[in-house]
Amino acid sequence: AVPLLNFTKVGSADAAILRIIPLRDSLFVLKEDGVFRLTGENPASFRVDLYDSTCQILSAESAVSLNNLIFMLSKYGIVMLSDTKIEVISRPIEDKILDLFNVDADKAKLLSFGIAYESDRKYIFSCVTGNDDQYATQAYVYNTFTTTWTRWVHSQTCGLVHPKFDLIYTGSGITNTFDVERKSRSYTDYTDSSFLV
Repeated sequence: AVPLLNFTKVGSADAAILRIIPLRDSLFVLKEDGVFRLTGENPASFRVDLYDSTCQILSAESAVSLNNLIFMLSKYGIVMLSDTKIEVISRPIEDKILDLFNVDADKAKLLSFGIAYESDRKYIFSCVTGNDDQYATQAYVYNTFTTTWTRWVHSQTCGLVHPKFDLIYTGSGITNTFDVERKSRSYTDYTDSSFLV
């Protein structure tokens, strides 16, 4: 699948590659020592350039592509990468993101994850709230049209948007089940989980 000729070194050998995400015209390599960008039309013209050495990704699972942009948790907070720039978008919730850095750093990195929701124009960043959390207990949701943040409180271990049904599926942190988004375009979309009583 990967011929030896199609091998390109990216950055320092001492720094691990945490994520590789394609955009329309390039491939971004997110490493412990910064962000690198691969461009070219074919293996003979591939070229790797250092895009930004100061912006390191903190949580590999937080990085997703949405609207030909990359969203991720970095040492600067939540950032948005394009082919031309890196922009910090978490400034309005910076105090909340800084609180996350005060939690056990390894736990915050390991349990955080991102969901790209193209049709709903949302980047959903799920993370822990405190040191005792064993899974993500909250999510900060960024709307790419309004450029505003909201907060959801619920327990999740993982999540994605199903490509066929265009619904959010999340693994429950409390039970061995998964939750499916309601999307009937009625008031029931905004009700909480139901239980037998």
